[in-house]
Amino acid sequence: MYESIYILNYSKNKDIFVSYGKLLDINNNEIFHKCDLREGSSGSPICLMNTQKLIGIQFENTKQNKYNKGLLLIYSIIEFAKIKNNLLIIDKEGNNITYNYIIGELNIKEDSQNIRIINSYEQSNSEDKYIKYEQENENEKEIKDNCKIIINAELIPFTFFHKFNKKGKYTILYIFKKNITKTNYMFNGCSSLTNINLSNFNTNNVKI
Repeated sequence: MYESIYILNYSKNKDIFVSYGKLLDINNNEIFHKCDLREGSSGSPICLMNTQKLIGIQFENTKQNKYNKGLLLIYSIIEFAKIKNNLLIIDKEGNNITYNYIIGELNIKEDSQNIRIINSYEQSNSEDKYIKYEQENENEKEIKDNCKIIINAELIPFTFFHKFNKKGKYTILYIFKKNITKTNYMFNGCSSLTNINLSNFNTNNVKI
């Protein structure tokens, strides 16, 4: 990899300086790099030299190793949202289970749009749709009871539809406080979702 990066250091002395170095590797949610950093630089932004793109934040300055570590941007947003919105959810054994989540990307094409961001059932009087209606009704309750929704690091009151004031691209997180059993029709009709990452979604209890 070995791309050039720079880090805007905000040290404990409250002065700002720029560190230049190389991006060594990206593995899962971590950025490995070689930049000389001052003590207290955790939380400083990591940017690519060629595109000026922000890719993450500084996480750990390791003197004993030959590299330093940062956190990829999307995971930084998750960590920030968890802290800001008190989303540290603990199970009966005392384990942190807030890493059960889905990451979505939305492309909103117009201002002031009310967009379906997760599926809700739609009642139908047709007999052939009765079973589907019952399944979605049950699915809706389980999702509503166990899901928290974060859009661009802001926790919103749970809703199946959300009004977006401005067009543009958004990151949406669906964080589940327990492993749900029903995922049928979960994103049916969510036409503004352009990408869904399920790699951190626990499906051990899913039956339908």
